[in-house]
Amino acid sequence: MVKDIRYGAVQSLIEAKRIQRFKDIFEYLPKTVVARDLKLNYRSFVSKINAPHRWTIQDITRMADLMELEYTRLFELIIADLPAKKKR
Repeated sequence: MVKDIRYGAVQSLIEAKRIQRFKDIFEYLPKTVVARDLKLNYRSFVSKINAPHRWTIQDITRMADLMELEYTRLFELIIADLPAKKKR
């Protein structure tokens, strides 16, 4: 299977720090493409985008491999999308 060339574009944008949040990736790369490549159901995939705490380490590492990124960089983007804790 041939990898979508947009993964390389996203990798460059992440490394150049033009993409600061995980959700921003999908402005450049269709969700359907990533869901298919990760072999995830589309609705489950979108659910994980909207609730980033649901990502598994396996999902993140597979996606990082597709984008040829360090796993930690993808973790940082996901953490940026997590809601801030409420102060009591």
